Amino acid sequence: MEPRTTLPFDILVSIIDLFAGGDDGDISSLQCLSQACKFMVPLCRKHLFSSLHIPSSKSKLEDLSELLSKNPDIAHYVKSLHYVVYIPIGDHELNILDVLKEFSPLQSIELQSLATQWDDFPESIRSSLVFLIHLPTVVRLSMQSFKGFPAIALSRCSNLVDLQLRGRLQMAPPEVNQVIQRNKIPTLFSLSVGATTFDCLAILLNCGGRHAGGSIIDVSRLQRASFDVDSPGHIGLIIEFIKVTTRLEYFNLTLDSKPVELTGLGASLAMNAYQTLKSLELRITIVGDDYDPLCGLSPELRFLARTNVLEKLELQLMVRGGVSCKTQSKDWSTFDSLLTQSGGFPMLHRVSVHILWRAQCEIVDDESRWENLQADKFPRLMESKAVEFDLSAEGYKCCSVRPSYVYATSNYK
Repeated sequence: MEPRTTLPFDILVSIIDLFAGGDDGDISSLQCLSQACKFMVPLCRKHLFSSLHIPSSKSKLEDLSELLSKNPDIAHYVKSLHYVVYIPIGDHELNILDVLKEFSPLQSIELQSLATQWDDFPESIRSSLVFLIHLPTVVRLSMQSFKGFPAIALSRCSNLVDLQLRGRLQMAPPEVNQVIQRNKIPTLFSLSVGATTFDCLAILLNCGGRHAGGSIIDVSRLQRASFDVDSPGHIGLIIEFIKVTTRLEYFNLTLDSKPVELTGLGASLAMNAYQTLKSLELRITIVGDDYDPLCGLSPELRFLARTNVLEKLELQLMVRGGVSCKTQSKDWSTFDSLLTQSGGFPMLHRVSVHILWRAQCEIVDDESRWENLQADKFPRLMESKAVEFDLSAEGYKCCSVRPSYVYATSNYK
């Protein structure tokens, strides 16, 4: 009988990591490997239970609760938690959270409700959720659609570096007698703000001195910021926000629905961010042909000219059905000349412009407009040897439930 060959430990780990790679991983293969022998169980569990989504189904909740009760060591592998909190709350949810509180080194938490008032949840569930987000291991937190969530709870997330405010989240400001411990407030590296959560941001930054004790989060060292805007009034808050950042490297701004002018954005970036900002992404939804399609971007970029380290600029325009993109606007040519002027943006090596047309019934002349746009408005970027210029357009018919693809043109060099 020939002797069995045993693979070295590091090779086994590499094989398991390979199956677990990618966005979803090969779960079925990991499950099979975990049943091969007892030695493989902990190696596979590290990936199989790294992310936990608390189910809404009563039977699945019962199964998960029973599994964690009998095998609490599984919680040691849970690094990411996604929980949509429903009412009524059952014993199974509380048991799952209790096990996580005691054993799990959570790093990422996503909490969501169906626009439920925070005080309508039982005290047991509220205290458990607050306990979890206060774990010293938690570095990423996403919150969505709670009403009246106590903002001061975030002041004790001392190691939080990535905060996402989503959905119809509403926060309650600190009460008069509540004290914010300044040495505990999180110093964020990344912040993402949805279109309906700007009031939450104002409370966290204590804009206008809404409450005593100062801001609840520290954004002075923020490196990545992303904002969805659907109201002109939001730009003012973003401008004040940018002024206090000193290490901003990535800035993403999505303008949706109503036309929004970017007036003041360039001046605020020129205060501190000009020394650090490397990537700028702007997404604009065009809902009418009576205003500048770039929302005044070019004049704002002038504030950064010659004193910046910008490396990448991405611009995406979505033209909604029933309107057209003003390809004859002088702002296109200004955008082209500004980015290519000598010494204006010395570190810039990539510019991307993508236009998406959506028509109600048919695209009439947008394709010809597109040809004019690339030929007339970007001559310098098209010829530049220092900048990779990606110019593209797509068109869709939106009559049916599923938009039908019409055409695409790309001019990448």
